[in-house]
Amino acid sequence: MKARSKCPLYHAALDACSEISSQQYWRVLRSLVLVLRYTYTSEDVTRMIEERRAKGAKGFNVAAERMRLSNLREYENGRGDAEAVARCAGMRLSPAAFDGTN
Repeated sequence: MKARSKCPLYHAALDACSEISSQQYWRVLRSLVLVLRYTYTSEDVTRMIEERRAKGAKGFNVAAERMRLSNLREYENGRGDAEAVARCAGMRLSPAAFDGTN
C-alpha cells in the first residue's frame, strides 16, 4: 500500500493520489482564494434575478398547497355543494395555484 502523500490536496479515499507540482498547487490555491473572497455586485444580483424570472422559476410550497386544497374541500363540504367537493377532489397540486391562474 502506498504511503500517504504529503500533497495538501490529498484525499484519504484516494490511496493513489498523485503528487502535484508546486505551480499547480499555487494555481489552485489562488483560484480558491478568489472564489472564497468573491463579492456579488448589484449587476450580478440583477442578472441572476432576471435569469430566474425568464425561466419562470417560482417557489412552490407543497405543504401549503395541500393545506389550501384540504381547507377548500372542507369549506365546500360544509356548504353541501357536492359538485364543488367533487371538483376539489379532482384538483392536483400545481405551482399555478400560487399565481392565481388556477
